[in-house]
Amino acid sequence: KEDLTGTELITVEHGGVVKAKFELTTSTGKKVHARAELRVPDHAVNQDVQITMTLATDRVAVEFQPEGLVFNEPARLDFHVNHLNQIPEDETVTFVFVDENGNTSSPTYEDLDVHRHSDHTDIHLKNAEISHFSIGHFSIYAFGR
Repeated sequence: KEDLTGTELITVEHGGVVKAKFELTTSTGKKVHARAELRVPDHAVNQDVQITMTLATDRVAVEFQPEGLVFNEPARLDFHVNHLNQIPEDETVTFVFVDENGNTSSPTYEDLDVHRHSDHTDIHLKNAEISHFSIGHFSIYAFGR
């Protein structure tokens, strides 16, 4: 089931969870699976807000709205992608925030596992701290190398 975009009402009192997932079949017939979950804690927002999270299919990234949202306490993101093209052993995989000018910075996260197999790579990110969404464009958090 494809659910590229997840939108949820996040409340001041109870926070909330936004989820999205997709399966994509490449031109070679390989199936790529991705899923992401953003957990917003209680009292992390000043007013109830709809948060939208979209999994990008043109790159390994998640995009967030509304723009300009700042959390009182960081939200937590888990992001898993399986069956990517093989990433060579000598290439480092990172997780970054991309700002409106294309500059990148690395959010804090608990764990980033890269599992290299003979024909594909799986990447699993756990508990990345998301403190804000950018102003003027979608907020983009992405895997890079």
